[in-house]
Amino acid sequence: MAYENLNLEGVKVIFRNFEGRPSKYNQKGSRNFSAILTDDDAKRAEDLGFNVRYRPSRDEGEPDIPTLAVSLSYDNFPPNIYTVVTTSVNGVDRHKKVLMNAETIGMLDYADIINCDITIRPYHWEANGKTGVKAYVKNMYVNIMEDPFYAKYSDDISEESGEVDGGEDIPF
Repeated sequence: MAYENLNLEGVKVIFRNFEGRPSKYNQKGSRNFSAILTDDDAKRAEDLGFNVRYRPSRDEGEPDIPTLAVSLSYDNFPPNIYTVVTTSVNGVDRHKKVLMNAETIGMLDYADIINCDITIRPYHWEANGKTGVKAYVKNMYVNIMEDPFYAKYSDDISEESGEVDGGEDIPF
């Protein structure tokens, strides 16, 4: 039984429920999403025992789309999930990386995600004589679309020091 992690780059995330809202398809508190996989990633996931599902394509004549249901839990093995926003301030690209937690992760349900890289850890389960492998987020980097007004209103304040660029103290 392999316990190898699955690394996925450039994943499109669909059916997002990072908040854990109850719905027709989801129990309250169950945080999850589906990842659209490439054919190569789908093959690797299947080889590791993950249950890859194939959704019918919207375009007639196109192949079915491989997807993987992925869960996240902050109970036993909390994931490291970062949002990454790239902004251009005065012609300089800056990357802001923020670690999400159980209270903030729900904002990803509504975020404009442009890229997602994920490390998935397998959880091998057995219940009622059945076995399977469930996909859980171990690490995830989510690139969020830049707010077009961020640079306009940015004053380059360092969150760590509370200083404006150049070392000046904030007057309040």
